[in-house]
Amino acid sequence: DNIDWPQYTRDGYILNDVSTVINAFAVKGLHALAVMSNATGKHQQARDLQQKSQAVSDGINSALWNKETGLYVDGIGSESAKTHSAWHAQTNSLWAQSVEPSKQPKLLEFLKLKRMAGSVYGAYAFLMGLYEIAFDHGEFALEMLTNCDESSWCHMLKVGATATMEAWSRKQKPNLSWSHPWATAPATAIAQGFMGLKPLAPKFKRFLFKPQPGNATSGSIVLPTFSGAIHASFEVVHSTSFTARLQPPPNTAATVCLPKGKAEGTSATLLTVDGKTVDGYLEGDHVCIDGIGSAASPSQSRVIERKWSTIFI
Repeated sequence: DNIDWPQYTRDGYILNDVSTVINAFAVKGLHALAVMSNATGKHQQARDLQQKSQAVSDGINSALWNKETGLYVDGIGSESAKTHSAWHAQTNSLWAQSVEPSKQPKLLEFLKLKRMAGSVYGAYAFLMGLYEIAFDHGEFALEMLTNCDESSWCHMLKVGATATMEAWSRKQKPNLSWSHPWATAPATAIAQGFMGLKPLAPKFKRFLFKPQPGNATSGSIVLPTFSGAIHASFEVVHSTSFTARLQPPPNTAATVCLPKGKAEGTSATLLTVDGKTVDGYLEGDHVCIDGIGSAASPSQSRVIERKWSTIFI
């Protein structure tokens, strides 16, 4: 079980025949196979694989979640495993999208105490899992991306790294390499989490733009895809508005989701698209709209704005 490496970055995780982390990997793997099956026209196979993924996810919640602590245990098969809740059991369950919204606050509270308990390898599930906690809007994920604790990418820069290191420090792994791709979790976390760009169909023919910027007030990215580069940015005006600008490649369409804020009633789902008011739909803590394609000129941005009475953070 490659829960994490070096071993002391496992947060005391107790290895077992039935492991929460391994089951989370099964959930993600089966889902990925279902997506690929759909993309290749094998729709019945896709449905079967997705049902298996959901069954494993349901099993995680029925057998591996401790209702007394509100946390996921390391596994079942021994008394110690079913009473111990390591950092990795929480991060991987979140990353697998197995954690119901009602369970997320307790996990976030736990992870804020633990911070970056895992290695550069474990950091991937941690960051991507944090971006599955919609109500936090990426605030804690941004803190973990930008802080200068010893277990951080900022620390790598401070010790002279010019590429991602194999471990957080030489103290953690004296013979570490200074160019190791398994430490590149921020590359995905920034694109898919912070900026919220994810494919919804092969080649990004349909894609999601759902920024989760935490307390950042602006951001921009150019993301290369098989359909062309996506240019995306956002700007937050405190207590006033969240404005997103997007240049979808030609012949693609985006679903854009912006933080709802605290508006209620008739304004709860209103957005403006290129200056015109439209009625979106609620998706958790966000207001979304589908079918945002490229402008008449591919270099022209579509502007989607959500006005707030009060900000969401």
